Amino acid sequence: LSCLRGVNATLLAEQSYDPEFSRIFTFLPSIDGKFVSMEPSKDTRENADKFPEVRMMIGFSKNEGTLFVEMYSAAKALQTEEDFVALCERIAKHYLHPIDVSLPQVRAAVVEAYFGKSANHFNDAAEFLADGTFNCPTNALVKSYAKTHGNVYVFHFERLFRNAFK
Repeated sequence: LSCLRGVNATLLAEQSYDPEFSRIFTFLPSIDGKFVSMEPSKDTRENADKFPEVRMMIGFSKNEGTLFVEMYSAAKALQTEEDFVALCERIAKHYLHPIDVSLPQVRAAVVEAYFGKSANHFNDAAEFLADGTFNCPTNALVKSYAKTHGNVYVFHFERLFRNAFK
């Protein structure tokens, strides 16, 4: 943490964004000042001996995807199920483990799990983005790290903030 305090926040944000890869920020975890370039949950399984024996605290918030779904201009104009599915197809291509929402079974599952679950489809898309980008990868890391290192403390903030990022 002390190394981040000396870094210009704008420079850090610019380095965390990869416009060639995705419109999503690429947050990479670090250990002892070195960025972990591989998938953290895979690293903890395959390279368990290289991870320090420390207690971990990790988590996410209920509306984690709200800020990031705004990067997709179509998110604000979602009207129909077709609009929603088309946006989810774009989002899912950039997941750590991409899914093909155009497949009938996947599409049906995505629509059932997310579409129409909140007051507007923007929030439905934000939840879809959050699950694939933050929540599921975090849960995978927690399970993997706990198997090899033990103590993991997980938080999940449930409080929703109205117009948090608008």
